[in-house]
Amino acid sequence: MAVLSGGDWRRGLPDPEWRAYILRARERFLKGEAATTAEVRRLYRRVARQVRRDLEAVASGTLQQHHLRALERLLDRRARELNDQLLKAITAGIELSVREATRGAEQLALDVLSPVYEPPAVRRMFAAINERAVLALLSRTRGDGLRLSNRVWRIAERARNAVRRIVEDGVTRGQDARVLARQVQRYLQPGVRTALKPETRRRLRVPKDLSMEALRLAVTEVNTAFHEGTILAQRAIPSYLGVYWRLSASHPVPDVCDRYAANNGNGFWPKGEEPERPHPWCRCVVVPAHEDPDAFVQRLRAWLRDPQSQPDLEAWYTGVREFLPRPPLITGGSGGGRLLDLLIDQIISGQRLVTSTTIGFLRQEAAQAGFNTAPAERAGGRLAGLQWQGRIIRSHDLLPSDAAHYLRHVVVQQEWPPGTSLDEYVDDLRAVILDPGSGVFVNVYGGVFRQLGFVGRSRKQGPEGAPWTIVEYRAGFGHWVTGYQSTWNKIVQNPQRSALQWLKKPSGSP
Repeated sequence: MAVLSGGDWRRGLPDPEWRAYILRARERFLKGEAATTAEVRRLYRRVARQVRRDLEAVASGTLQQHHLRALERLLDRRARELNDQLLKAITAGIELSVREATRGAEQLALDVLSPVYEPPAVRRMFAAINERAVLALLSRTRGDGLRLSNRVWRIAERARNAVRRIVEDGVTRGQDARVLARQVQRYLQPGVRTALKPETRRRLRVPKDLSMEALRLAVTEVNTAFHEGTILAQRAIPSYLGVYWRLSASHPVPDVCDRYAANNGNGFWPKGEEPERPHPWCRCVVVPAHEDPDAFVQRLRAWLRDPQSQPDLEAWYTGVREFLPRPPLITGGSGGGRLLDLLIDQIISGQRLVTSTTIGFLRQEAAQAGFNTAPAERAGGRLAGLQWQGRIIRSHDLLPSDAAHYLRHVVVQQEWPPGTSLDEYVDDLRAVILDPGSGVFVNVYGGVFRQLGFVGRSRKQGPEGAPWTIVEYRAGFGHWVTGYQSTWNKIVQNPQRSALQWLKKPSGSP
């Protein structure tokens, strides 16, 4: 049997933070489910006490036929109260279940969409999803053609009819009011074994456990709400692929759920084909499946450059554009783009949520930017006299930035091993940016320039090399502005840096 396991969560949600969002939402849902069923049991116990008091108040001794009219009015009143309270409890359970399903998806979406959307817009979208899901669940009819309110009314009416039969039987037999009151109270309380003998239940045509139908409805509705809320909310996330159907650990006998858990050979249902809950009491679990974060960031960047290059992302946006504005396009080429610069500005000012997806996006965009390859940087005295591309460099010569930094840090200062080529130097800097273990920070340099930096362990050290390699991208310039090796203290204590904020510290840093 395909029963839920820890590996399912890792398979469907490759990012640990994403798993945490969904697992915490499920834990909150399970607590809510338990609270809902406990409230249903409390309602029946409360009604049981009230009915007992009603019976005892009608007569002090043997019940007579003339007591029935008053008792029926009291039973009608208790049935209405039970109906109202049951509907309120189950509705609250549905609202909580949808809220937790939506909340978990919202947290995941905030991570996934963090490079392109600010949190308020994403939260507004999920608030609308939550509201629509609740309204749909409360108004939907099931196989019996009844809405939730009608099914709850039917349960309360059956309870009234069952108690009425017991009371009428007691009156017919001249039973003492107090004895009958205790018997009815025991019968109404959930889980009581011997409230009525089997032959008495058969003769009066009343169920063994009067609360079971209400409990079944409550469990079915809250699980359906969490299931449908999960799917509706997950569909609003562009990295969503579908769900894995997994059987509940309490799955008693094989049924349609087993077929669902075997779909596609592994229980996977693609986005748009997810099945509904197939029967009452169903507590099976769906595990959302999402793209690998790095692969998704690559596709997101491609979509931002050319929306038509990713038809599925463009179709996703068409479905959510009433909530989310079209994000700014990234300018092509190696010169960076407006969105990367906007992200840096918003992170420095505290306006942008920084998540694992944001950091992945920053890495990939910055890695592609590279140095400015146009002659734009003056050689200066340190490079004057060096031979480069068949000529002697003069101090006033303009060099491409990549060549200027290569000559400065590899040739003159020997931070990289002798013989390191320009391409090898640039590739090494790009590897530092893309390394998941490298640190990521933002800062304001010289009180003016907004910069994005990456710090990682040096891979290749020359005679004058140092343990750490740093690369920095400058917003507004669209290129790297430096790449060199240094000690940790010199990097973090540079007096030119202000508003230094680590988005992720490098592995092994002090």
